[in-house]
Amino acid sequence: MTHANNAIGNELTGDTTVVSAIRALHNTHLTDPLEDNPLQRSNTLLGLGKLASSLDSNGFAGIAEVKRLRALADQTTDPQRKAELTAFANALGGALWRQRKVAREINGFVAAMNEHDLKAGGNAEAEDTIGMSHDTVLSGVVTRPTPDPPLDNVTDDDQAATAANTFQLEIPNIIRDEQTASSHITGAVSGC
Repeated sequence: MTHANNAIGNELTGDTTVVSAIRALHNTHLTDPLEDNPLQRSNTLLGLGKLASSLDSNGFAGIAEVKRLRALADQTTDPQRKAELTAFANALGGALWRQRKVAREINGFVAAMNEHDLKAGGNAEAEDTIGMSHDTVLSGVVTRPTPDPPLDNVTDDDQAATAANTFQLEIPNIIRDEQTASSHITGAVSGC
């Protein structure tokens, strides 16, 4: 029962973190034409990165508990309990996996924003570092990559909102996994 409770706790904490990340992305102010504040932008991206890290590590801990539940299912001799425990663990594992997927996508968004900042930041040292890490050698000639063309009228805040909306689409899938898990919990923990 301890592993089930721990996995459920991790999953519920992940739910809260996903909602916090969505809210943070909707409320970000990464681009403000009246006030160019790189420290505020950096802090916003750092906060998003921390949410992603928390979501990922929480999900990782939950997945470890799910693996223990699956091991218990493999050890049980009662076929009904084995089926219930396996279904419970699989559904809960699905929800935790989806949460970790959101964490990876948040990290990707933050990385893209940070790369954009480094490329456009006017910091010669940073630009040299980026250029050196992305240089391509062809026939002894070092070439610099061509930057991606900017999208017309799409701000970083628009991209944050799009990311938030994408993550929000994952919530019904997480809920479906949670409902499936809850329908098997009684059979999964009976006899513990």
